[in-house]
Amino acid sequence: ESIRELRDIFITTARGYNKVITIDECHLLSKTAQSALLKVFEETPKGVYFLLATTDPDKLLPTIRSRSLELVFTPKTTKEVREDIEKHAADLGMSLSQATIDVIATRSRGIMRNAHMLLDKVNILSEEEFLKSDTPSIALLNKYVTSLLKKDRDLVLESVSDMSRIPVAYLKDDWQDYFLNLMRASIN
Repeated sequence: ESIRELRDIFITTARGYNKVITIDECHLLSKTAQSALLKVFEETPKGVYFLLATTDPDKLLPTIRSRSLELVFTPKTTKEVREDIEKHAADLGMSLSQATIDVIATRSRGIMRNAHMLLDKVNILSEEEFLKSDTPSIALLNKYVTSLLKKDRDLVLESVSDMSRIPVAYLKDDWQDYFLNLMRASIN
C-alpha cells in the first residue's frame, strides 16, 4: 500500500521540475512491494526519477533491474583512504602518526564513511588508545596458527584468550586478510 501511495507524489510534481524519490535498502522490500513498485514505474510521469539504493541487487526482481541504470560503487584504494584521512585530519588540526593512518586505512576497508568514523574515534580517544583497540591482529593470528601447527594446547588457549578481546568484526576481517595474504605468499 505504501508503494502505491507514491503515485500521489506524482500529482504534486509541478511542470518543469524534476522529483527524485529515494528508496534506501530497497532489497528489503517484499516481492509484493517490488511488484507494486514496478507498476508505479510504468505509471511514472516525466520528471519523476527513482533512486534505489541497495547492497544486494540480486534480491531485486529481474524486471526492476532490467528497467534500471545500475551504478556500482567500489571501495577506495588504501592509498586514496590514506590521502583523504591525512587531508581531513589536517583540516581538523590533528597531527596523526603514519601508524594511525595505516590502521584507519586498513580497518575502513575502502569505505570512506568507516574511515571518517575511525578518525572521529581517534579524535575522541588518544592515538595510543586507538592503536591499542584497533590495530590489526596479524601477530595474534600468527601466534594462533603456529601454536596449532606445533599442537601446543597452552599456546592455543593463550592465543584464543588474547583474540577474544578483539571485536568480532575486526577479527573476521583480520582472519580473512591473514589467509588471503598467506595464499598470495604461497602462490608467489
